[in-house]
Amino acid sequence: MNQEAFIEGEELITISKGGLVTLTTHRIRLERSYSGQSYIISMLLRKISSIEVDSKSIPLLWIMGAITGLVSIYGIVQEEMELFIPLIVLALLFFIGYYKSRKHLISIRSDGANKLQFRTQDLSYKEVVDFINQVESAMLKQQDNVR
Repeated sequence: MNQEAFIEGEELITISKGGLVTLTTHRIRLERSYSGQSYIISMLLRKISSIEVDSKSIPLLWIMGAITGLVSIYGIVQEEMELFIPLIVLALLFFIGYYKSRKHLISIRSDGANKLQFRTQDLSYKEVVDFINQVESAMLKQQDNVR
């Protein structure tokens, strides 16, 4: 969101990595462009009713990595070295796949039932929680200013 779109007295608090979400002292805005189309949803902070974080992953990949790693260790014990390297590489690929599959989806709902929803890219869980804390803090400040 560019500065020209700001409401009088509105100040920037933060912009998400990649510039997808902008949080100001008055609102939160999601702006997306893809395949020649654009999508904008903006929500006043005083209208936010809930914030949800949904974490998704594929734990089966972690389990398969652990099993494959144990089988590779068993191969060492049995002196089957030709199996060790392919199995350990496969175990590492399973673990990498698991960590790459982990995603956080943030949903911010307004009391008018609108929903601002986006996936966090390359953010740790702590960074996601910090962002939500920033939104909630801005909401509380906005409520105090309205009173």
